[in-house]
Amino acid sequence: MQSSGKVIAIFFILFIAIELILRIFGWGDPPLAILDPDIEYYVKPASSYNRYGNNIVINRYGMRSRELKESSANTLHISILGDSVVYGGHFLDQADTIASKLEKKMHKSLNLDALVSAIAASSWGPQNILNFFNKMGPFSGNHAIVIQSSHDRYDVITPPHKITPPYRLETSYLAISDFILRIWEWIDTKYGNKNKYNQKQMKSFQQITNSSLNKLIIKLKENYRYIALYYHATKPELLEKGSYLKNASYFEEIALKNNIDFINSLVEYNEKCHQNIYQDNIHLNEKGTSCVSNILFNWINRTMNSINGITNAEYL
Repeated sequence: MQSSGKVIAIFFILFIAIELILRIFGWGDPPLAILDPDIEYYVKPASSYNRYGNNIVINRYGMRSRELKESSANTLHISILGDSVVYGGHFLDQADTIASKLEKKMHKSLNLDALVSAIAASSWGPQNILNFFNKMGPFSGNHAIVIQSSHDRYDVITPPHKITPPYRLETSYLAISDFILRIWEWIDTKYGNKNKYNQKQMKSFQQITNSSLNKLIIKLKENYRYIALYYHATKPELLEKGSYLKNASYFEEIALKNNIDFINSLVEYNEKCHQNIYQDNIHLNEKGTSCVSNILFNWINRTMNSINGITNAEYL
């Protein structure tokens, strides 16, 4: 009896120790999302988290950025729309997201009060963004940038709606259960059964995303003065330029059709940012978000210079 009591006591102490250690490293507080029949899902509004030691703050519209009400009449409103590249993931602190760094750059370099809204969530495609903008907005401002990657050509809302990592539908009461569930999610993502689509289905998906992206741009042109479509090159595409050029051309045609600016990231990434800007093959690290915020700053600065009669023929 005495021996079994010691075993239980040791197990209990280990359990508490592991729970506390995991909480120190940001487990047990997963960011939550809400299922929606039109949007598919969006991040729970007016919430904050400490995930993996990083600060995650979501405003009342479900954006990982400052509250819109914090602005004044003299504030420059900028919106960045996209997926996890814009959202930043949970391995980046709030201060290291593209939106936060662009705000700081605008203030430091131009002494302007800028409010940069991140209209984004992980795994969102053009259809998600369009439906969110229509349902939660419309939002308005001076500049809007839509960031797209090659996979966004086929990223459509597919039933049944479900939450994909890194979000959850409900919070975890224990950091240990959160940790175990995340391991299972990783295994399922890496080794689980993946949907396989034929060429006809892929073509249908591209038609949907193409239509959604065009509709989104039209909506943005009604609410913002300057619009840009930004193609985000992945790490493999920097090594295989042929693949990049093919995908970039697809988005450039959409930009030209809608008479908006197209931002080509290949030159900037290769010549100025290099290849150490990624966490993985697509997501950005702190150097990467600094790189992209600088690219966006240069584009915004050029549009503002053109207002003042300063011409600049340089094209991104």
